[in-house]
Amino acid sequence: VGSEMCIRDSSLTGGEDFAKSARQLLDRWHIKEPVADFLFRWNAINTNKAIFKLIRQVRASGALVCLGSNQQHYRASYMRSALKYDDHFDHLFFSCAMAFAKPDPQFFRLVHQQLKLKPKDILFVDDSKANVESARSIGMIAETFDLEAGVENLKLIIGANMDVDWRHE
Repeated sequence: VGSEMCIRDSSLTGGEDFAKSARQLLDRWHIKEPVADFLFRWNAINTNKAIFKLIRQVRASGALVCLGSNQQHYRASYMRSALKYDDHFDHLFFSCAMAFAKPDPQFFRLVHQQLKLKPKDILFVDDSKANVESARSIGMIAETFDLEAGVENLKLIIGANMDVDWRHE
């Protein structure tokens, strides 16, 4: 349900209200579930403790660690309030607040402009090849990370592109 909704509505770029879009989609599929129940399940985000440990290590080495995510306001708010993502990342770039979603190159332009960094000084890691190609198109260093490959693979990607002291916890 969620992936079709993301493709079909403008809530990812700050447009339509996500709850309204969810209700319309559930109705179209003749699903009688209350929107509140759907939204509760929509926010079921499993955070990876090993990746968050890696993020702490990279930040402890002095690097900025940012999150760029295609989200609608409802879920972005949940990530900030319930999951405390602001405590884990130096900057959060949610598509709903930027009015552009990945892989639109404008998303990446806005990131580097807001960070006041040159694109060539930013390492972008994503599980989507389209997003990685778009980041590269504006000059960012960009690598594809396969979630199935695990945190050690992510550590290799970061280590190959940045000077990180892995002794930091």
